Amino acid sequence: MSDYPIQLLANIYRNTSGSSLWIADENLSASEISHLRLSDTTLICTNRVDVYSELIKQHTNTELSDFSFEKAKPNSIDTIFYRISKEKPIVHHVINRSFDLLKEGGQLIMTGYKNDGTKTYFDKTRKLFDGASSWRKEDQQSYCGTITKNTQRNSTPKFLDDKDYSTLRSIAQIGDINFHSKPGIFGWDKIDRGSKFLIDHLQEFVDQCKTPPSSLLDLGCGYGYLSIMASKLLNIPVTATDNNVTSVAICKHNMKLNQVSGKVVLDNCGSDITEKFDAVLCNPPFHQGFSVEGQLTDHFLSNCKRLLKPGGRAIFVVNCFIPLEKKAASHFSNVETLANNKSFKLICTSA
Repeated sequence: MSDYPIQLLANIYRNTSGSSLWIADENLSASEISHLRLSDTTLICTNRVDVYSELIKQHTNTELSDFSFEKAKPNSIDTIFYRISKEKPIVHHVINRSFDLLKEGGQLIMTGYKNDGTKTYFDKTRKLFDGASSWRKEDQQSYCGTITKNTQRNSTPKFLDDKDYSTLRSIAQIGDINFHSKPGIFGWDKIDRGSKFLIDHLQEFVDQCKTPPSSLLDLGCGYGYLSIMASKLLNIPVTATDNNVTSVAICKHNMKLNQVSGKVVLDNCGSDITEKFDAVLCNPPFHQGFSVEGQLTDHFLSNCKRLLKPGGRAIFVVNCFIPLEKKAASHFSNVETLANNKSFKLICTSA
């Protein structure tokens, strides 16, 4: 396990009994969880189809959802294991739901690094749970907090602000195009600057294609900004895919809302898609959890190459400091930079 806070949780899990729940988001891989020798009374809840697809083969008590915890009943869990997520609304949502799901005297065990805001989340949770708690500093600037649920209290619990986690709302309007979104995906409440940079140069990318593309894939679609803007501008259908169930649900909603033809596929980086496309657009999540993930970069590039038709082209938008060109050169014979605004760059590749 490369993430030390996850190692801390794993060590504690090996010495606990009773019913338990693991929260598996962008920080946890299926292999890390499968090494735990999961008991039948342990529920894994994940919002990622890649984690779910691997775990369900060996552990049937696994849920794929937007952390709705449909397989867990209120006041039924002894221990919840949670490596702090990257996005604050998700963290607050999980903490609030943990209070509902834990038995009286049940414990939420949270870990994370110092710069993840772990101590702040611990202090908020301690006030909500109003029970016994412990906090300790561990190796590698990591922390572990244990908080016990106490319902024998005089005051009403004050739940944390999760930005109304479950509710879709309008977050941007561009002409007659309306985008809805909600917490639970990266950059949920804004138009990503990198994605806008790509759309601003989309016609230039198309002009360099041998023939105008008639099929389009958005690899890692999020709430659907690239899919919808590109489909509208090019007047072609789009296939959008993401490994996050929340992203897929919202992208489907936005495509229907804006009358965009195409489909949305829940899949891990297009791994199970067999159709091939004239063009691929990608704003890749190369920051998996809290770190730059090189293996993830290769996964996106290799699948992109497989999904392109002969002569097809792909365009990636990445932060300027990410050396995508070097990685792409081992997958594509032709790699070039279309644009660079000193914050983002557009890297084009040809099949």
